[in-house]
Amino acid sequence: MRAIGYLRALGVMVISGCYWLLHLSVLFFVVKILGGQVGWTALVLIQLVSMTTGHLSMSPGGAGVTDAAALFRLSFFWKYL
Repeated sequence: MRAIGYLRALGVMVISGCYWLLHLSVLFFVVKILGGQVGWTALVLIQLVSMTTGHLSMSPGGAGVTDAAALFRLSFFWKYL
């Protein structure tokens, strides 16, 4: 942390947090527009698991795998909520 400074590290964390908040809010509003009800906690877990499966897949950049995993998990939550 000393190499980049505390203020710069804090700035990076704030920008990263704002990015993920924007990213998840877009997903939240898309689900709302489609008529579903999914909580923020479920969306964070869906996004976390989907991004993890995309990183673990053998496709370049997780292309398609992340989207398929997110759709599968959203449909699962949509059915049981």
